[in-house]
Amino acid sequence: MPNLTVSLPLWIVSQIFMFVALVVIVISLQVRNKRKLLLLQSFSCLLYCINLALLQNWIVFITLFVALVRNIVFAYLEYRNEQGKSVPSVVGWSIVMLFVPLLIVPTIFLWEWWFDWVLVLTSIPLLIGAYVKGTHFLRTGIIMKASLNIVNAVFFFNIVAIVAESIVVTSIFIFYGRFFIAKSKAETENKEFAELGFDEVISESAEEGGPPSGT
Repeated sequence: MPNLTVSLPLWIVSQIFMFVALVVIVISLQVRNKRKLLLLQSFSCLLYCINLALLQNWIVFITLFVALVRNIVFAYLEYRNEQGKSVPSVVGWSIVMLFVPLLIVPTIFLWEWWFDWVLVLTSIPLLIGAYVKGTHFLRTGIIMKASLNIVNAVFFFNIVAIVAESIVVTSIFIFYGRFFIAKSKAETENKEFAELGFDEVISESAEEGGPPSGT
């Protein structure tokens, strides 16, 4: 189990890093551009890694450090896609598979209770979501991961972590609320244009990843 005996000053500093990381991740979850989302999440992972190192929670530190590297790598692949220079799918999936042992091998040596394995294995959907087209699979993986982090935080009576992960989940639901409202509005406008005789109407909400009002 994580070290619960860190000094009060270290704990306070760690919570500051966690709060800033939370703000960054909430902002990232409102972004519809996948490359920007991954880069913002990379920054939040860095802040969370500092938080976890101060708390000496090494299992979760490893998963988030791998997530940090993963997000940077797949943000670069997304950049290549935007430039029309996408890598072959076999290369992309090979990179996904490369990250799996980076999660599992350290856990074999550092795990302290069975739920550590649950947290590590739920990082695999995030790996897949970081590579596949769009952001919906990635957001679903984040919801799954955050929900299990809430369960873990309840076990250790970590109220701060419970609130933080709940905010993450809520942020994703807010994003999808905005998405469906924008989509409904766009469909209504398209129908009105069609009734006026326009044959083609381009709707921003047709873009993969989020509502037209997003960043």
